[in-house]
Amino acid sequence: MSDPKASTEQRPLNVALCIDQNAIDRFRRVIQHLLVGLVDQAVSLRVVSSDSRVQRFSLGPARATIHQPPAWPWTRQRLGQLIDAVSGQPPMVVHAVARDTFRVAAALAEAFDADPVVQVTSLADCEALANWQGPPIARYIAMTQSLAIALTDQLSISKDRVVFIRPGALAGREIMCFPQPERTATLLSVATFDDFATMEPLIDAVTQLVKNGHSFMLFILGEGRQESKVRRIIRDRNLTANVALAHAEGTTAQAIDSADIFVRPSVDKAFYDDSLHAMATGTVVVSCPNPLYDHLRDGETAVVCQQASASSLVEGIEKLLNDHDAARDLAARGMEYVRKHHAMSAMAEQTANLYRTLALARATFRIKE
Repeated sequence: MSDPKASTEQRPLNVALCIDQNAIDRFRRVIQHLLVGLVDQAVSLRVVSSDSRVQRFSLGPARATIHQPPAWPWTRQRLGQLIDAVSGQPPMVVHAVARDTFRVAAALAEAFDADPVVQVTSLADCEALANWQGPPIARYIAMTQSLAIALTDQLSISKDRVVFIRPGALAGREIMCFPQPERTATLLSVATFDDFATMEPLIDAVTQLVKNGHSFMLFILGEGRQESKVRRIIRDRNLTANVALAHAEGTTAQAIDSADIFVRPSVDKAFYDDSLHAMATGTVVVSCPNPLYDHLRDGETAVVCQQASASSLVEGIEKLLNDHDAARDLAARGMEYVRKHHAMSAMAEQTANLYRTLALARATFRIKE
């Protein structure tokens, strides 16, 4: 009888990686790192998405299949078209990244008798899984420890089916934070302007910092329905010399690379990679409490404020504006934490090993059967 492990290793490990628009918006760099790393891990990858932006990624030998969203009343037709498009390279594993791909991944898994793997990146993903009606999920990949706990404690998923894989980032070599003491401090924040309540503490904090006599420039990257209101408030408070708004598309990474302080003023229910990228590039991070983020550790990798309030943000930012050496030291520790705990190679290797484990188990089961 042939060795199932050997036969599995000889065959290409075909994986369909399903990525939605929301995931690309929130952690594009992590996805890019994963794609590159999986190719290095000898995974035959097909990237499935309704967002054509995946074609801009450095896919290498990985193939991209762009499909139309399976929206009613064309759900069955569009899923059928996608299945036909993927049939030339039938997947052994279907990996769904975030909730908007769950339906697509379930259809592919059922069509090709593949193992579905679901990556949980937000509390909304957990809520969607509470009503899962697809095939049995082989494994759940939790992006943070708190999401892993939510799966096991709130959804009662057995711990042996939950895998914690940290998102990968590329740590730099030079600290970007305050490279020149005489230079005006540059602050950066990324936000949506759909809900002004999430922006208000930051605007109030900036107002107070100006009153306290600090010299700085804050760039806020984002867009939304209430952008005009935010601009009006900035003008009314005479903050135009200290605050500038810009759209985030295509500029976030470059902006973080040139900032001294990255500020995340809102409590997130989903993972965003901007604070992790800021740490990786040696930009010091100020954040309100974010239980979803394992990498933000007060005094160790970032300044984590006591609460999501203007006064807490002022206190946290002033610590860094008043002591550039301490800020650079904290940025250096953050960069080292990324290098040690969020290596791109580790993320790709752990993900590929999960694929191989499932493929081997399936091959072994079929031979015994």
